[in-house]
Amino acid sequence: MTRISIPSPVSQLAYTTAGDVSRLTSTLNGTSTFLALCSAEQAAVRAMDNLRTIRAHIRDLKRQASIAEKASAVRANIMARDSFEIPA
Repeated sequence: MTRISIPSPVSQLAYTTAGDVSRLTSTLNGTSTFLALCSAEQAAVRAMDNLRTIRAHIRDLKRQASIAEKASAVRANIMARDSFEIPA
């Protein structure tokens, strides 16, 4: 299985989104205040926007990974074919 690197901005966005979702879970647990609920709503909006952006990055990364996998399979087939000796 071929690995591709995840760009740092994509990774940062994922961590930021996880923080927003964490804020949601802590706010929507037990009791809360009006201000906390307003903050939770803002965090939810940010998280949804970030998730849309992340999905676009994931589609692009999947495309890159697919190309890398196919190239790796072609290289493996060529190497396997070249390793066989043709009898004289």
